[in-house]
Amino acid sequence: KVHKYSSALIGLLRPIPPLAWVPVAILIFPGTEPAVIYVTFLVAFFATTMNTLLGVQSIDDDYFRAAKCLGAKSKDILFDIVVPGALPSMFTGLQIAMGAAWFSFAAQYGLGFMILESYNLVQYPTIVIMMATLGIVGYLSSAGIRYVGNRLMRWRQEIIGAMG
Repeated sequence: KVHKYSSALIGLLRPIPPLAWVPVAILIFPGTEPAVIYVTFLVAFFATTMNTLLGVQSIDDDYFRAAKCLGAKSKDILFDIVVPGALPSMFTGLQIAMGAAWFSFAAQYGLGFMILESYNLVQYPTIVIMMATLGIVGYLSSAGIRYVGNRLMRWRQEIIGAMG
């Protein structure tokens, strides 16, 4: 039941573009920065949630049946089957979310603001420098997520290494 309701809600809210959330966020939150953080969170949330859902759905039903036959409790199934089985998709979603969050992030301060302000002031070299900086920061943040994912999923690296 939870899956049906949550997937319907996510399916309804996910297609709404981030810019459409800006007026709502400004009405809900005081100031510009919390609204920008909220919109950035929404972009990242939907990317991560959809990939996590896909990861859980891709787990073979035989694992669940075997766990139940062996007397596993719901908590055991969650932590021993669902979480490890969905981790690869979760981390893929986090990497996509990181990239999407960088695209949607332009606040009153920071790199996005500086790019927009440099465009208005016709300072093209500054724009190129800020774009390169965003690329480097985006790459480093994705690399950080990959590093954490690889550390948490050493078992997967060993299986892939043994098979490949």
